[in-house]
Amino acid sequence: MIQGHLCRGEGHEFMTAFYPNGQLKTAWLAQDETIQGIPCAKFKFLSAVLGWIEGSGKNGSTVFYENGLLLYCELSENFTIEGRRFRRGDALRFDQEGKLVAKK
Repeated sequence: MIQGHLCRGEGHEFMTAFYPNGQLKTAWLAQDETIQGIPCAKFKFLSAVLGWIEGSGKNGSTVFYENGLLLYCELSENFTIEGRRFRRGDALRFDQEGKLVAKK
């Protein structure tokens, strides 16, 4: 458990990253988790490989800003954000205030 998030840490060269201030930067979630109200998906190796092959940029990571807010995740379930519907597996980006920036 790292800063409240159950992270993977073995095999497939998982590398949890931190900012210089010690805040979690990149995590590979071991289970689906709701972070700041967003249903984030756990890391799935096959999905990450397929994302790489497709060139979608999806890699299964969950990324945070230095202020601790969510920057990037892939959805664990269908979800509506700011009136927009997204599907399970969609990759989302947020700004430093937590507002949706883009679907990747």
